[in-house]
Amino acid sequence: MTALSDQLNAASDRLAAVQADVRVLLDRATVPVEDTEAQAAADRLTQFVESWDAETPDADGSETPTEPTEPETSFDR
Repeated sequence: MTALSDQLNAASDRLAAVQADVRVLLDRATVPVEDTEAQAAADRLTQFVESWDAETPDADGSETPTEPTEPETSFDR
């Protein structure tokens, strides 16, 4: 069985590769040139990120809406 640290390092490496791909796509997007290969790559990456986001649990709770809370006042005590 792979150690947890090995799995985390591999995931970190994969995320760094995705980040590099996104940066290249953003750089290409600033150049107004018809590039069907770049568009296809952008479409695949967008689909991948959306799919990944949908299947990844919200571990930090940042995507879970919270109920607004009333501010505490000195009269509430």
